[in-house]
Amino acid sequence: MIKKIICLTMLFILIGCTGMRFPKNKEAIPVPDIHQGTTAIEMQYTEGMPPKEIFEKQLFEIGLELQNKGATDIQNGIFNLAVNEQFITLLDEQMTRFNIKGKSVYNPIGGKEQIRIKAQSRELGRQISGQSTTLIANACYQYQTKATILTCIDPQPLKKETKVCTVQSQSTPQGQGGPIAVTNIEPKMMPHQNPDKIKPAYVITIKNLGNGQVIEPNTIYDACTGRNIGKENYDILLINALLSNEILNCEPQTLKLRQNENKILCESTAGIPKTAGNYQTPITIELEYGYIQTIPKTIRIAKRTY
Repeated sequence: MIKKIICLTMLFILIGCTGMRFPKNKEAIPVPDIHQGTTAIEMQYTEGMPPKEIFEKQLFEIGLELQNKGATDIQNGIFNLAVNEQFITLLDEQMTRFNIKGKSVYNPIGGKEQIRIKAQSRELGRQISGQSTTLIANACYQYQTKATILTCIDPQPLKKETKVCTVQSQSTPQGQGGPIAVTNIEPKMMPHQNPDKIKPAYVITIKNLGNGQVIEPNTIYDACTGRNIGKENYDILLINALLSNEILNCEPQTLKLRQNENKILCESTAGIPKTAGNYQTPITIELEYGYIQTIPKTIRIAKRTY
């Protein structure tokens, strides 16, 4: 028993002299911000599908790779391949549906899908030694952009005192995980019908920063199958905005872009008491829209020689 006590005492002395080392806490792994960027679907032809040159009456395959690099899941997207039927016959369906997950914390690069369509070139006329023809791939889908920006509330902007924040415009050119982006918000503290309150209002600038066409979200099927949707359905998007938990009044709620951009005014109806003080709170802007992307591919059909 005495020997055990002596051994334990010596062990504690040794630990005290050398110091017990405990593993340090590992640095926290940064969480990716998925609501950044100005891309939704990135679409490209698979290498060698189709080949740059084929012979007449030749079977070949057309392949495309679609990747959702934005922050919204795509459901019931439409892929459509248009060809000149005088030179190319499609052996598979021209149109297909696709579902691709968007970026997430667990998958920061987004989901992918491959599309394969079998085709055959037609016989060329006797006087034709070769013919170039263009394939046109279209991806049509509904998408959403969600921008959350910290904004400053100052019920008494003329009062001279130390303040938490300053009411000022904010530029957000990096996008929010979709081709349509909120690029600037300009806050205004306006008079309220209740003299004891102020009315926060925001002039919001919205731009199409992608390479596709914006359409009214409920028209994507008709637009992708070549039907006329009318010019009134182009460049249309729907807007909702929240200041903290209050739904803002945005006029108009349906916005039409002009040369790929426009501005809208969203304002509080409830108002903020002048006694609330100066503080920061998030404004969340949600944009809903349809989007069409198109990529062409030109191939050459050569005459068979025997």
